[in-house]
Amino acid sequence: GSVLSICDSNKSNLRVIDLTSSLSMLVGGYPQLTDQGLEFSIMPTFNFMCADVVKLDNSIISLPTNSIKEVQKNYGYFLDKNNLYMIFEMNYHFQNRGSDFSIGIKAKSRSLISNYVGK
Repeated sequence: GSVLSICDSNKSNLRVIDLTSSLSMLVGGYPQLTDQGLEFSIMPTFNFMCADVVKLDNSIISLPTNSIKEVQKNYGYFLDKNNLYMIFEMNYHFQNRGSDFSIGIKAKSRSLISNYVGK
């Protein structure tokens, strides 16, 4: 199936969620930077919404280095200089009988988005 989400990235600085002090809410390992942006899973203890900005320390972000091809991709370009990332996709994972109770979040560098929209 397809998913459609419409949001105004110009209003995304209205909610900045500081995750640097609540790293214990992260599940499934450290956040990973891919060519799609920043990806991480977190416990659903907050009402995250698309266009929210999360503040996450760049030093804990994992960069893929499984192959020479991945090393040659400049993933560092997608790191935000102010540690701010705008949520653009969320996937909920809730199981009654399993142990998976999390939200998969994909986010992009806020400064890169600001460069695109001009604000």
